[in-house]
Formats: sequence, C-alpha cells, structure tokens
Amino acid sequence: MPRPVSPLNLALAHSLREIDAALGQPKGSAFRAFKSLPLREGIDFQVLHPVCDGPAFTAVRAAGRLYPGALRAILVSDEARRRIEQVLKSGVEASDG
Repeated sequence: MPRPVSPLNLALAHSLREIDAALGQPKGSAFRAFKSLPLREGIDFQVLHPVCDGPAFTAVRAAGRLYPGALRAILVSDEARRRIEQVLKSGVEASDG
C-alpha cells in the first residue's frame, strides 16, 4: 500500500546522483558523505521505495535523477546538500562525535 510522501518537496530536493555529477565526483561519493552526517529523515532527506512510494519513485527515476539499478531514491534538502558538498570538498568525512 502506498504511503504518503513526506513534506520534503521532491521537485526541489537533490538526488545523490545529482550531487555527484555537480561536483564531478565518482558514483557513491555523495552517498558516503550522506552516511557520515547526522541527518534527519523527513527533514533533511527522504527515502523513496519503489513499492511503498511507487508514483514518486517512478517519477524520480524517469527524470534520470537516479543511478541505473538504484533500489531506493534518497533525496536531500538544500541544507543537507550543502553539508554533503562541504564533506566532499574537504575530503574528510564527518563524524558523529
């Protein structure tokens, strides 16, 4: 059964693929930076699953915003994008402590 998508505006949110491309980073760089940050789901990011969030996931995939074969879509807010970019530009992953 589809669930409602969070208030994060999906059209304005950034995919990890888009962040990698904008910074000329290899695939997975934005994901590793994302995982190193203390971000809050529903505020800083939204994860879309193809079964639970079918229409939204399909729209994001059809727009070319995901890597081929992606099993989920992680979309981040402007602020989270800035934080991910800071981590990538510094070359040092953030720590939780």
